[in-house]
Amino acid sequence: MLTPLAHRPYALLWTGQSVSRAGNYIFDTVITVAVYQLTHSGVHVGAVLGVLVATSLLFLPFAGAAGDRGSRVRIVLAADIISGTVSLALGVGLLTDHLPLPAVYGAAALVGALSAYHQPSYKALIKATVPDNAHDAAVALTTLTNNMIRLGGPALAGLVLLLGNAAAGLLIDAATFAVAATTLTAARIPTPPVPPTRGNGLLHDIREGAITVARTPWLRRSFLTSAAVSGLALAPLDALMPLIVLTGGMSPATIGWLGAAQGAGAVTGSILFLPHRRPHSPAARLRLYYTLLALGAAATLTVALTAHLPNPARSMAMTAAMTTTGIAMAGYTLHAMLLQTHVPERLLSRVVAADILASGAPRPLALPLAGALAGPIGPTLLLAVCGLTATVTTTTIALTPGQPPDTITPPPDPTRQPAIASQTG
Repeated sequence: MLTPLAHRPYALLWTGQSVSRAGNYIFDTVITVAVYQLTHSGVHVGAVLGVLVATSLLFLPFAGAAGDRGSRVRIVLAADIISGTVSLALGVGLLTDHLPLPAVYGAAALVGALSAYHQPSYKALIKATVPDNAHDAAVALTTLTNNMIRLGGPALAGLVLLLGNAAAGLLIDAATFAVAATTLTAARIPTPPVPPTRGNGLLHDIREGAITVARTPWLRRSFLTSAAVSGLALAPLDALMPLIVLTGGMSPATIGWLGAAQGAGAVTGSILFLPHRRPHSPAARLRLYYTLLALGAAATLTVALTAHLPNPARSMAMTAAMTTTGIAMAGYTLHAMLLQTHVPERLLSRVVAADILASGAPRPLALPLAGALAGPIGPTLLLAVCGLTATVTTTTIALTPGQPPDTITPPPDPTRQPAIASQTG
């Protein structure tokens, strides 16, 4: 399981980015506390978080193209340094009582954009840190580590707020970015040669990445399935599960318990799908990925169907269902392995960006829509409808024969294309 750590570039990258990811969870928590302390307004708290998500999604297509055009190391390094500087400025401003609200909104927009540039280049960069036969192990270990941090990150943020304050959390986040930048510099990751673009611009590269996804059936199908599960199951679950708990006479602490069960499921799933346990056939891996997404949708439906059971059956059933959604989410490890193996190097950042966008884009619409419809429809019935729709959709896709993942259809090599400026009508 730990064999990728024997390779110095990956070990340094993994160490620094894991520390930084823990800092991200601290930032996500303390920034909401800081905004509320400044404004005493839940509207501003939600708006700042909305700006973070919106700018991240908005810049993803450009970030993916930038990662395939230039040095991914430099992009990740610049994102770490600037993000750390932003957190440092916010922390100092909060400590000195000189933090105007517009500056917080501006910082949120900048952090969101930097996150967009960081993610595709970082995920594509993993491939350059280990030999070809260790790609799957590196992806699996990275995913397992991220899920473990996801489980413990919010608790770490709570500890920071208990022992310190929001300003201290922001300064700690800045320090984690410094660690990430230092280890990335020390890793000396080799940069693959970038093919010449012969005058083609960034928009051309974005279009090329979109054409790759559109012309490759298994990519198109897997991205659509991911979007369906995110928009119809996981996002409504995030919005409606707390409402089901609070309106169903359960203790508010149940919300935290069910969230922890989902996180524990994600860690368990990551261990189950380590390389020595996964199917060897790419086609079998893809089928298992679809099956897990369908299982996650069915588990979402189960949360709604068991919400009216008497205790302790209700608590046990809902805990099992939330754990199952976490296991299903860990199935994304299988998809990440396929991308690393079957997507050409010169397109990898763009395809990774499209993958992130497919699962993330439905959330900004699905979350507020689920919250708005929960009143007139009821959170339990609404979650049941969403879960049933997602289950039918994903099961249909999983049972439909499709193209195996070893037949990607990339667009023509840009090095063989004439420059756009040289074309005449």
